[in-house]
Amino acid sequence: MFDFQEELKKLPDQPGVYIMHDSTDAIIYIGKAVSLRKRVRQYFQPSHDEGIKKKQMVEHIARFEYIITDSELEALVLECNLIKEHTPKYNTMLRDDKTYPYIRVTMGEDFPRVLFSRQLKKDKSRYFGPYTSAGAVKDTIELINKIYKLRTCNRKLPRDIGLDRACLNYHIHQCDAPCQGYIDKETYGKQVEILQAVGEQLWNQKVAAQIAAKDPIDVFYISVDQYLGMYQKNYLTPVNDYVDLSVTGHNSDVMDTFVKFDGKYYAAGVSATPYVLYYNRDIMEANGFDRDEPRKRYESGSWTWNDFIEIARECNDSDAGIAGLENMFDEVFQASNNCTAVEFKEGKYTLNIKSPQMRHTLETVQDIFNKNVICGSGYVTGQNKFLKGKAAMHGAYAYEEATFNSLKKSGSVSIDFGVTAFPAGPDNKDGKSFGHSTGYAISNGSDAPYSAGMLIDMILKAADEDNKEKKALENAENRAMYDKLAKNLCIPTYTDGILEQGYGAFYLLYDVRNGEDINQKLAQYETTYQKMVDDANALLK
Repeated sequence: MFDFQEELKKLPDQPGVYIMHDSTDAIIYIGKAVSLRKRVRQYFQPSHDEGIKKKQMVEHIARFEYIITDSELEALVLECNLIKEHTPKYNTMLRDDKTYPYIRVTMGEDFPRVLFSRQLKKDKSRYFGPYTSAGAVKDTIELINKIYKLRTCNRKLPRDIGLDRACLNYHIHQCDAPCQGYIDKETYGKQVEILQAVGEQLWNQKVAAQIAAKDPIDVFYISVDQYLGMYQKNYLTPVNDYVDLSVTGHNSDVMDTFVKFDGKYYAAGVSATPYVLYYNRDIMEANGFDRDEPRKRYESGSWTWNDFIEIARECNDSDAGIAGLENMFDEVFQASNNCTAVEFKEGKYTLNIKSPQMRHTLETVQDIFNKNVICGSGYVTGQNKFLKGKAAMHGAYAYEEATFNSLKKSGSVSIDFGVTAFPAGPDNKDGKSFGHSTGYAISNGSDAPYSAGMLIDMILKAADEDNKEKKALENAENRAMYDKLAKNLCIPTYTDGILEQGYGAFYLLYDVRNGEDINQKLAQYETTYQKMVDDANALLK
C-alpha cells in the first residue's frame, strides 16, 4: 500500500520530474519542479486549487515517483521527453512552454536588437530557448549588449536616423549609435552565437555550413568527440592569441592530450571529469565486507574488474530489490579496459572492434548485465535507486559527490556512501580511467575572434566561482583522487567520434548488453563502421 504521508516526507528539496500513476499503474501526469518537495506536496493540500482538471487528476493518483535532476533546465528537458514518450492523460500539451523566457533576436530589423520575450511569434526574429531562469536570460542579454554594443532603443531604423540625439549608452561606450549613422548595418553588432554542441548530432555539418557560407559561428561549446574531427576538418582556429591561458580553468595536462596540434591549442577552458564508483557503506558491511572495501582495494593496487564483480555479486539481492551496480554509461567498460573502437595513428583511422580488448569488454558487459545479472537498468533511474539505498555501487561522474552531499545535508537522502576509482579491466595496464571533457572553441574564419576570446574568459571566471562552491561539498581526499584520475583518462569517443555521428560504439555495446549474439553484432557493425572509417580517411586526404 502506497503511504502518501510517508512518501511526501521523503521528497527532496531539489529540482526534478515527478510522475503520477493511477490505480492500474498507468502514468496519468508528468510534471517538473524547482523543488520536488514543495511542488508535489501542493497537490495534496486541501487549500490548493489549480482548477477542475488538476483536481480530477489528483483524485485518480494512486502513487507517485520522482527523478532528481542537476538543474531546472535538465528537469524541463526530461519532462518534455517523458511526456512525449508516455503521453499521459492529463498532459494534453506542453502549455507551460509559452511562459518560459526566450531570447529574441530581431533579425527582421536592419539593426537587430536582443530582447527578452515570453512569447514565440511568427515574425522574422530568431528565438533561443525556452529557458527556466528569467534572471539568467536577462543577465545574458545584458552581457551580449555590452560586449557587442547593440542598441536597446525602440527607434525605427534607418527611418529615424539623425532625428534625435544619441542616448546615454553611446556616451558611455555601450552602443555604437546606429541612430546617428555612426555605423552601417554590415558592421553593426558582430554576431556571436554560443551554441551547445553536446548532443547535437549534426553539429559538424552545421559548423561546416556556417564556414562555407562565410558566416562562421564565432564561439561555441565543444565536446571531446569533436576535438579531433573538427581540427582535421579545419573548422577551428587556435585560441592562443585570443584567450588568457594563464587564468584558472585551463587544464593544461588535458589540453596537451586532446586539443594541442602543431604546438597550438584549438580549444580553451578544457575540462577533465573522471568517472568514478560510488558505494553504499552499509550494504558493504551487511555483506561481510569492510565499509570502505572498494576504496581500500583501489589504494592497495588490487582494484580490478574481478574484484568489483566479486563484491557486486555478493551484494546483489534481487529479492530485496538491491542491485550490485547501477551504472550511467556503458562506455565506462570500454575505457576502463583501455579499449577504443577506432584508433588514430600516423595520420590514419583504423577500425578496432575485433581487438582482444573489445572482445573482453563485450563479454564482460553481456555477462553482468544479461547472463549473470548483477547490474540494474542504470542511467538516471539507476542513480535514484542508489540514493534510495537500492544499489551497492553506482557508476557516475566525480561532480556528483557534491550533489549527493548536498542532498544528505538537506536530509533528502540518508545513505552513507564512499567513492573510489572505477576498476581496471584485464587489458588496462596503464591504469586509465573513463571521463569526459568539454571546452570552448572559436571557428576558423571568425569575424570577432578577440570578442569571442573575451567571452570565453568571462565564462571561465563565472565557472570558477561556481566550482569553488561545489568543491566545498567534496571530501579533500576524494578531490585529490579525482585530480589524479583526470591526468590519465581514456575517452573512447575522442577517436570513436567519427562513428554514428559522435556516439561511437554505443549501439554495439547496447545491443550486446541486451543479450544479442556478440559475433553477429561484430560482423554487422564491422561493415557499417568500416564505411565510416573509410569516409573519415578520405576526408583527411
